[in-house]
Amino acid sequence: MNYLFEKSIEILKKYQSPSGAFIASPNFKVYKYCWFRDGTYAAYALDLVGNHTNAERFYLWCAEAIERYREKIECVEEKLQKGVDLSPDGLLHTRYSIDMLESNNDWPTFQLDGFGAFLWGVLHSM
Repeated sequence: MNYLFEKSIEILKKYQSPSGAFIASPNFKVYKYCWFRDGTYAAYALDLVGNHTNAERFYLWCAEAIERYREKIECVEEKLQKGVDLSPDGLLHTRYSIDMLESNNDWPTFQLDGFGAFLWGVLHSM
């Protein structure tokens, strides 16, 4: 069991990009992205075993991605105040490339669980 534990930590650290993002699957094109939810669980696991720097790098990557697309958040707020319907293109995406670029394919973007998981992870990382 110790081998599996050590190997799991090794894999998480190996596939964390220098930017801090965790790629869901480096071998499958559809999953060569970072999800807030999945990455949070990876960061949380690393936090639990004392790899706080790796976890912090991920949370900083998320914060930077959110800041990069801040205009979308501000536009959503304005539209909600005016009673205007929201379009999927105007929402924060659920997954990003390691360079924080939005994916432009037909993947659903409206997945609030990722942002909730991110906030939960940050809270437990403090």
